[in-house]
Amino acid sequence: MPRNTEKLARLSKRDQVVLNDLLRFGALTFEQIARRYDLRGHRQLPPLERLKDLGYLKKQPDWFSNTQFYAATDRARRVLRSRLEVVIPKPNSLPHDLTVVNLADWLLEQYPGSTWESERELMCGPRQPNQWGRAERDPHRPDGVLVTNGLRTGIELELDWKNYEKYARICRWFAARVEFAALRWFVQGDLLLDRIPRIVEAHALGPDLDIYVDPIPVEVEVLAWPR
Repeated sequence: MPRNTEKLARLSKRDQVVLNDLLRFGALTFEQIARRYDLRGHRQLPPLERLKDLGYLKKQPDWFSNTQFYAATDRARRVLRSRLEVVIPKPNSLPHDLTVVNLADWLLEQYPGSTWESERELMCGPRQPNQWGRAERDPHRPDGVLVTNGLRTGIELELDWKNYEKYARICRWFAARVEFAALRWFVQGDLLLDRIPRIVEAHALGPDLDIYVDPIPVEVEVLAWPR
């Protein structure tokens, strides 16, 4: 029996789903994993401890935080033969990245039959030229892509205002990509809700692509480190 097949036999299908999700998203909290195990409300998930003992995942962070999360190890990547590299989650980007997971779950509930492509999956895919067939000079990867009935909608989550040029650049990038049917921004705060549509209008991007800007749904938990 091949070595990888022998190791894979020790993992249930449920284990493989969770490990694959950890690789797709980079990190997941206890509650996010519990949704995939369909064990909401449980304070402990014995399979996670088993996977940890087998060396397939690790529990973090090592720094002080009231939010703990899990990340896959290189051993998990090898046994699943995944093309996704193991990453070390960065503290500054974790609240955003973990909130994207909640948003993805919510969108999949709203649009049954849809699929979600994570940012990490998009990074591993082939780079596509823009609509004029030119190589990308300013590559961008969405926070995720929602695929519904064959139509691809780019998803961007923004928790804090950064700068005018950032949002103009991202909107221009989407407008130049023929594979997207629409772009949906989910934002936190009135400033983003007001300014991104103004940026779209100022750059006359509306005719090229359907761009929507909405507040983050109340059902989507926004994670943040304590101040």
